[in-house]
Amino acid sequence: MADLILLITKASATLTTLSGLLAAALLFISARKLAKDSFREIIMRSFLFILMILIGVTSMTIYHFTDGTEFAEKAEIAWYALMFLSIIFSCFVSVKIASFGKMFEGIGVKKKTESRP
Repeated sequence: MADLILLITKASATLTTLSGLLAAALLFISARKLAKDSFREIIMRSFLFILMILIGVTSMTIYHFTDGTEFAEKAEIAWYALMFLSIIFSCFVSVKIASFGKMFEGIGVKKKTESRP
């Protein structure tokens, strides 16, 4: 039973890594085609966030494939450290995205003018 569970974790970790590689590649390709402005900067920061997560997930995959060896412990530490750093970086990216959205709040809103008596 334990062998079956290990096989499932290896397969799911591999699929997660491959789909993450595809997502990162497509995000990078689409970001390169944007004009150099603040929106492209946000997309590139999102790419860096996904790249950090992808490296962490790759560490997880390596951990599952090297289970029971000396290298597995190092891969596990790298996995946890990169996931923690990714959470911190995601907070930074979220603040940047929120501040980018504030630029659009005033569009279409009429300003109140003071009437003179």
